Amino acid sequence: MKYIFKFFQIAACIAVIVITFIACQIVDNEEGGTKQRAITLIADAWAEGSISSTRNEQWFKFTATAGTQYLHVSFGTLTDLYIQLYDSNNNEVGGMTNLSGSTTYASLTITSGREYHIKVSANGSGTGTYRIGFNSTTLTPGTLAGAVTLSIDTWADGALTAANGE
Repeated sequence: MKYIFKFFQIAACIAVIVITFIACQIVDNEEGGTKQRAITLIADAWAEGSISSTRNEQWFKFTATAGTQYLHVSFGTLTDLYIQLYDSNNNEVGGMTNLSGSTTYASLTITSGREYHIKVSANGSGTGTYRIGFNSTTLTPGTLAGAVTLSIDTWADGALTAANGE
């Protein structure tokens, strides 16, 4: 009886180890590695992204702030990628868009207030880093952060402190 009990203890321990090993192999705990672990984007701000040789896609999510949103990328070491937009029902919204070279944003016609997911994947076997963000203008995220507010019939002072400054 003692040996039978010991056998079941050992079998139970082996089963737990095997199940844990399998679960660890299936679940990607890296942020952005799956739709369920999508990185939340904030309007008019950049988020860091990366595609590695072990992960060929990365997921982001955002809540639309307008009916037309612009999804921007700033290329790092990854300079050619695809984006696919999904609604909250996991339906593709529009087609897959290639962003590379001088094409650094995509226009999205969506519903304000709804949550969307973005799948970013490398073109081919590319790997590397990039930044991603969204807003309601073709200007890159953060461009207007330091803008001076103008009022009707009132002068505003400005100064350019460097060549090609804004």
